Amino acid sequence: MIRTAFRSFAMSISLVAIPWALMPSAQAQVIQPGAEPQPSPGSPNVEPPRGPRTRPAMSPARTRPAPQPDASPARMRRPMLSAFIAPVGLSEPLENLLADLGYESGKTVPLTPHTTFDLAYKCYADGRYSDAMVFASHGLRMCNDARLHLIKGVCELQRGMVTAAELTAVDYRNAIAGQQLFGIDVARERINDSMALRFSDIVEYQATGR
Repeated sequence: MIRTAFRSFAMSISLVAIPWALMPSAQAQVIQPGAEPQPSPGSPNVEPPRGPRTRPAMSPARTRPAPQPDASPARMRRPMLSAFIAPVGLSEPLENLLADLGYESGKTVPLTPHTTFDLAYKCYADGRYSDAMVFASHGLRMCNDARLHLIKGVCELQRGMVTAAELTAVDYRNAIAGQQLFGIDVARERINDSMALRFSDIVEYQATGR
């Protein structure tokens, strides 16, 4: 009976001692908030899984700006024509026409933007509207002169070419906006008949709608 009581006492002591023996390992596994779990003593060294690698962001490649077209006056200048090229479409040979207009030697008259306007004006004053348009168009091949657009448009109205006159009015307005004003005030004073007033009405209507 004494042995049985001793065995019962020993078993109770061992059952109490087991939890105390397990407490260090349990305390070692307590994980603080935000901390990663650590392997317990004696466990194999296993690395935690890693996320996918991310490459550092690359700066965008620098691109060279596209070259801009050369807008220098040398590039925008029209190809120069010879001053002695005879215009096409005159009612008679150039030398004969110049003699009729009062030029003694037509062979030596250079056809520049200035002289083509003078010739166009003399043809206009003499009622040669078709020849005036030819001289004006020839001068416009050399220079975008507002005077030449003006006399060309007035002569087109004189000949009943109303659609062409409207287009010439647009070119005239563009030349004015581009400051191609070579003696335009004097030209307006010289070209002052009824058709010139009608051409001015077209220009004003296109610009203002009135």
